[in-house]
Amino acid sequence: MGLRVKVLIIFIVQNPLRITKMRVFSFIKNIGIKVFGIGNMNPLEVSQAAVIEMRLEEIAAIKLEEIIFDLKLKVKGLSISIDDCVAIVKGIAHNQETKEKIILIIGNCSGISKVKDKMSVEHEETESSFYTVENKDSLGKIAKLFYNNPKLYYKIFEANKPMLSHPNNIYPGLVLRVPCL
Repeated sequence: MGLRVKVLIIFIVQNPLRITKMRVFSFIKNIGIKVFGIGNMNPLEVSQAAVIEMRLEEIAAIKLEEIIFDLKLKVKGLSISIDDCVAIVKGIAHNQETKEKIILIIGNCSGISKVKDKMSVEHEETESSFYTVENKDSLGKIAKLFYNNPKLYYKIFEANKPMLSHPNNIYPGLVLRVPCL
């Protein structure tokens, strides 16, 4: 029944808005939405393939930025780069919820194995937990695990909008936000 959340605090830097902890969030690389085929190159192919993969990573980063802006998440100076299936995200999120949603949008894409969070927030809030969906999970089952009440599944659903369009649209490997009550 242990949680499958991997968070590593790498270092702390002074930021004029607040102290920012850079964290690395792990994801399942081959699960999630497809963003221009990143991570599909065979590492044994010639250097020309490496150039193509680099360009695919740049295109994927731009596409992810577009997705975040299309979802109308409030963030200033958003910058995403991808290198060897690791996404690095920078910017100033309006609040903690926005920051967490951005991390999940990026990490829940096929081809992304880790997200290095270098974002700061304007308005501090309590951090949510992250949960990786397993086989036979439901939002009710996850709510029972975190809140001891399966009827509070809607809290998890609301916390993951607009990434989730329906409470039943979860699948193994998907990482969800689970806010504190």
